[in-house]
Amino acid sequence: MRDLYEVGIHKALGYLPTKTIINICGKSIQEIIDFVEANGLRHWLYQTDCVSELYVYDVTMLTQMINNYAEVLNAAGIPTSSSQDYIEFIAKNLVQQEKYPQAYAVIGKTFNDDGFSDVDIRMK
Repeated sequence: MRDLYEVGIHKALGYLPTKTIINICGKSIQEIIDFVEANGLRHWLYQTDCVSELYVYDVTMLTQMINNYAEVLNAAGIPTSSSQDYIEFIAKNLVQQEKYPQAYAVIGKTFNDDGFSDVDIRMK
């Protein structure tokens, strides 16, 4: 649950599959939504026939990151018009590390995950 509970503190964006939240963490989706709302965060539930994931994000932190790296993100075709558009894009599309290493690294930074890349993308 740390992936969601650290949003707004150490990271701009987090997500977990809903099955993990329910079956492994023993939480209901509503409990997490209540936590999100109580902490001034936002959520987005991404569902397809095969996937169900809950994304939690801090609008201010995520917007700042998107703005700081807009040039890199736009070069990879990743929308920068809003945090919601950004999240929906990265949930539905694979950004290839080999083709767009800097954009891939920025995505990792939004999740506070240095494992995405060792590409240098210092904040402006």
